[in-house]
Amino acid sequence: MLRPGAAPLLLLSLALAGCGTGNDGPMVATHDTVEEVGDQALLEGSLDLDGDCVTVVEAGTGEVWVPIFPRKLVSMKAEGLEWRGELYEDGDTIALGGGFVDDSVPQACPTESFTVSSAS
Repeated sequence: MLRPGAAPLLLLSLALAGCGTGNDGPMVATHDTVEEVGDQALLEGSLDLDGDCVTVVEAGTGEVWVPIFPRKLVSMKAEGLEWRGELYEDGDTIALGGGFVDDSVPQACPTESFTVSSAS
């Protein structure tokens, strides 16, 4: 759940969302918002680092989502994705708190997006 007044800030930061790679791996979609509380939806599934963009294949449904991570809390390493100081490799199960959004993602990422909360 967003605290009052956080939605406009979140929308502005999502409008400024970008992507980047730390190495020669896939692109990581990012946003600049760091909040103390955030949306409470859960995206849990298998991390896919084989394509052009980091995605999560949702457990149970098989739907593919592009997680949009807080820029300061995520990076690509040669070994995999580092999120909140923990390393995730291709195929690892990952659980992300945040919210399902209708937001633009890089063209290399033609799937639905999920904004990851830094509070998760």
